[in-house]
Amino acid sequence: ANETKPESKKRVGTRLGEIFDHETFFEFCTSLSSDFIYVVDTTARHLEPTIVAGSFEQTTGYSTQEVAEHGGCESLIHPDDQRATAEPPEQLNPEETHVTEYRIISKDGQVRSLRDSHRLILDPATGERTILVGGVEDVTRQRALEQELLEAKRMEAVGRLVGSVAHDFNNLLTAILGATELLEFTASDASLPDVV
Repeated sequence: ANETKPESKKRVGTRLGEIFDHETFFEFCTSLSSDFIYVVDTTARHLEPTIVAGSFEQTTGYSTQEVAEHGGCESLIHPDDQRATAEPPEQLNPEETHVTEYRIISKDGQVRSLRDSHRLILDPATGERTILVGGVEDVTRQRALEQELLEAKRMEAVGRLVGSVAHDFNNLLTAILGATELLEFTASDASLPDVV
């Protein structure tokens, strides 16, 4: 019962090894999130992911085969976001992780927002830009919540503006009513001199 952390890790690792092979365990873990990982061979004629792991199908509604049949991953990207994702690998700095946000149109027609973090890997022998590895996170819910918060702030500002205008209008009406009452009072009192 008093096992050390390395012993515990080894025991858990052994137990998982009995249940899963390495690839099945990886697929199981990545299926638990809305994220997926991809690898692209940048030397290929078409920049299509050669390996996709995780919840690609859950996020897009398509299998990788269906995407390939429909013209590749670019066919999923929302038309307004096509330019945002068009950075060619030769322009990427391999020392940096690049982050791009764009929307896709899923198989069921929903527009989903994705954050794509990717990095170029150089071939150690040649120094050539050969592999692009990326991780994609579905941020649709976060963007919807941000939009709701923005709308609530707008409504709050409109409410304050309306309240301010109503207060100023009330002050103006009070002055007008006061002046009207004073005129009525002076007009009805015959003992006051005529000022008009």
